[in-house]
Amino acid sequence: MLSRRTFIVGAPAVIAMPAFATAPKRRSLSIVNFHTGEYLPETVYEQDGLHDGEALDRIFRIFRDWRRDEYAVVDPRVLAIISDLRDAVRASDRPVHLICGYRSPETNLRLALQGRHVSPDSLHTKAMAADLIIEGVPLEAMRAAALGMKRGGVGFYPPDQGGFIHVDSGRVRSW
Repeated sequence: MLSRRTFIVGAPAVIAMPAFATAPKRRSLSIVNFHTGEYLPETVYEQDGLHDGEALDRIFRIFRDWRRDEYAVVDPRVLAIISDLRDAVRASDRPVHLICGYRSPETNLRLALQGRHVSPDSLHTKAMAADLIIEGVPLEAMRAAALGMKRGGVGFYPPDQGGFIHVDSGRVRSW
C-alpha cells in the first residue's frame, strides 16, 4: 500500500508504453534501497514493450524519496538504462543498490541548504535519475558501460565522493 503523498494513480495491471530498444525485449530489475534496506527481488516490469503496472508500483516504492515517503512515476527510460546496464556489465543476476532515485524538490532544497552538492535542477526531482552501485562490479566498468550506451547523463563519483555512478534520461553528457 502506498503512503500519504502518493503520486501514482491506480495503474492498470498492464499498460502500453514506448519500448526503448529496437527489438522486443524482456526487462527486469532487482533493487536494494541503500538507505531503507528494502529489497525488491527480480521483477519483470517490461515484456515486448508492455509494462506491468503492478511491477512498476513496486519499483516506484523502492525509488521513492525515503526522507519524505513521497513517490513519483519514474521515467521508464531510466529503468531501461539500469536494466540494460546490468546486462552490459554481466550482472543481471545481482541487485542494483539504489542510493538515490526520486528526490522531492523539498528534499533537494533541504540538502542544498545543508551544503550538499545537489543541482537545483536535479533530474532526481523529476524521477529521471538514479545513483547506484552493483556489488562486485567496478565503478569504472559501470561508468564505461553507461557511457557506451549514449542514452543520457552519466556521472562518476569515486569512493572518496561516495562511490557510485549516476545515470539519467536527460541529454547525453558526462562528468
